[in-house]
Amino acid sequence: MRDHSIPERPRLGVSEIVTGAFSIYFKRPFLITAVGFVLFALAILVANLIFGLQTGTIENVGASDDMIVLKGVVEQILTLVVGCLFISVIFLMSFDLQQRRPVRLLGYFGAVLPRLPLVTLLFLLISIPISLGYLALILPGLWIGAVFSMVLPVAVIEGAGFGSLRRSIALTKGYRWPIVGVELLVALFTLIILMPVAGVLLFAVTQASLTSLLLQLAAGGITALGMAISYGLIGVAAGLLYARLREIEAAANQAV
Repeated sequence: MRDHSIPERPRLGVSEIVTGAFSIYFKRPFLITAVGFVLFALAILVANLIFGLQTGTIENVGASDDMIVLKGVVEQILTLVVGCLFISVIFLMSFDLQQRRPVRLLGYFGAVLPRLPLVTLLFLLISIPISLGYLALILPGLWIGAVFSMVLPVAVIEGAGFGSLRRSIALTKGYRWPIVGVELLVALFTLIILMPVAGVLLFAVTQASLTSLLLQLAAGGITALGMAISYGLIGVAAGLLYARLREIEAAANQAV
């Protein structure tokens, strides 16, 4: 008699993904952090150069409040685009490392750059429902974030375009809350890493006798370093999460 029972759903492996992400990151911490630092530092530096870095602050050149707001907007746009570029490169790197393939840094940039406008647009699109979900007592935002957590990896690795939205919904089905667990654990451990690093750097800056220009450069450097570490860890975790969901999908297709 044929067994028609529903097979047990495979585990996502939250702890394995989290530990794997930190293991990969700390095998290549200088490479990942250096790439992110350079990209974010350039974005911050360009925004400051446009609006008068040489004077230390915009107010010193008599800029209006509108100009100050405009500088903030430009810096946010630049860091958003750079963030999408960097995290996309990390998706590809972590996926290759998980598959035991060699790292091809220039190849990753070559693959990501043509898709960067679409990846940035997709990021903005999924940010809307996620933000609305966070306004509704946080938990809906976490769940919606898990639903769309694979949009960017799919767009970068599979080149699925706007179909990445539907593909992410399918890949994450049945695993949304475990994905939330991965995201929260990675965020927690990233914060634990960032706090002492930022503390030491801020202490060193405050103890040094720096001009306003150097203070501004130091603040930008600390911001760039923090973003490089956090985006790097999140990108590695997302890449491993994508790889695991693909494994589960492949096993399910073979069982049919």
